[in-house]
Amino acid sequence: MPTRLLELGVPNRDHVRLSMTAPTSNKHPYMTLSHCWGTAKFLKLTADTFQQLLDGIHLNVLPQSFQDAVMIAQTLGVRYLWIDSLCILQDSLEDWQQEASTMGDVYKGALCNIAASGSNDSSGGCFHTRNPRLVEPCILTTEFSDIPNGEHHIRLEDYLQAGLHNDQTIFTRGWIVQERVLPPRVVHFGRNQVFWECKTSNLCETYPSGFKVTQEGWGGWFGFSDYFSSLKTWDIGRSQSAQNDPEARVRDLYGIWAQLVGVYSRCNLTRAGDKLVAIAGLAKEIHKALENEDEYLAGLWRQHILYQLLWYHGLDGDRTDTRTSARPESYRAPSWSWASLDGKIDIDFPAPSPSMIFNFHVTLTDIHVEQLTSDPFAQVKAGYIRLRGHLLTLIIQRTTASIFSRARAYDALLNGQRTKGRVYPDMDLGNANVPSLHFMPFYSSTMETSQCVGLLLQPTGVLKGQFRRCGRLIIYGEAVKVAGGPLWANIKNHDWLEYESFDGSSLYTISVI
Repeated sequence: MPTRLLELGVPNRDHVRLSMTAPTSNKHPYMTLSHCWGTAKFLKLTADTFQQLLDGIHLNVLPQSFQDAVMIAQTLGVRYLWIDSLCILQDSLEDWQQEASTMGDVYKGALCNIAASGSNDSSGGCFHTRNPRLVEPCILTTEFSDIPNGEHHIRLEDYLQAGLHNDQTIFTRGWIVQERVLPPRVVHFGRNQVFWECKTSNLCETYPSGFKVTQEGWGGWFGFSDYFSSLKTWDIGRSQSAQNDPEARVRDLYGIWAQLVGVYSRCNLTRAGDKLVAIAGLAKEIHKALENEDEYLAGLWRQHILYQLLWYHGLDGDRTDTRTSARPESYRAPSWSWASLDGKIDIDFPAPSPSMIFNFHVTLTDIHVEQLTSDPFAQVKAGYIRLRGHLLTLIIQRTTASIFSRARAYDALLNGQRTKGRVYPDMDLGNANVPSLHFMPFYSSTMETSQCVGLLLQPTGVLKGQFRRCGRLIIYGEAVKVAGGPLWANIKNHDWLEYESFDGSSLYTISVI
């Protein structure tokens, strides 16, 4: 049970009051609310309003989305409702940290999550002015004489698509990702119609028995795609096929995490410090599905961390997509963690399998993450990794070529020669050369195109051999076909080559913070 719930219809029918629940109490069915806070001012739970809410408040002092959520829950015969701003003390960091650590359980344990998906802030409500005839099912039975006949479903496609699309404000919120995935059911009150998501169905008013359209062209939706449905079906690791192949189950789970990070990183957070907290509930679910046999480290998983360290900042769409990334002013995560960056993150996770063989040239010798609290899935305050492998110096130069993605905006120069490859800087490097840039190759593969993938690193200037991550580099060509081949054997490093230790042959040890 959540620490606090709103009890509906108490002390009077048009009132609600704050209810303190005991962990050992009998479980009461309750619903939750997902909403955009926006800039609207509304009543929140604080030290000053605590007693007022315990005594009970009239519904009319709540914003419209809250009032509508109360009405929806009562109509469905549910007596309790959880709303973040009214069930977590908003002026207590200690209470917020404690409640944030259990946020995933709150949504997972709800009977259903109510999503005010069509409103930009809490004053927008769940119900919107609309013409219901535009969304009701329309079936046409044909009577052609020259071709087979049948039933056809007629719809206003733009109107339907606008009903639940990623351009609605709520789907740009970072918190909404786990608020959609974790509850067993979600009912979305969109601008044009009501949508329903659960582990077995995606429904709406236009398609009350389920979608009768192909997924082609719809897969890009943030909602109602095969992709998001698979995320909700946490039984993915318990399916019959997965039981027959335990390794496939594990690969699926790491693949799901990579997809989750991709979706989540494309959302916004009001508080930059929430980056790891707002996805912690999902991380805990992955951890449980892995039977607690892996360690979560600032957004990455230890068993496959060498793959996951190669995340990169990606752009969606065509050449008009030029949005940049940035790191927050205050420390949030080590530079090697995707959580240190504000921007779109992609993780190419080539999960190990007999058909996917990679030659690794780097070894993880040590890793440490220091948590801000006792919750290993929440904020961190420090961290480092120590790697041993080949180390090259190189120069990055801006190109003038047309840019489809930022990977084509820069060239990497080894031995003064332009490499055949792609540079993925974590942030826009500008026109100036990045000083003292290093490259550590991680793995090479000859599966399709010969390539070597590794990290771009820059010395911190604090300790010798200590670096910060600044991007990813992929080098293609014949030189990378053989492990330990000409790629690094023939490199003449610049005098700025820096490291903690050297084995006298070809392997350097460095740390990344």
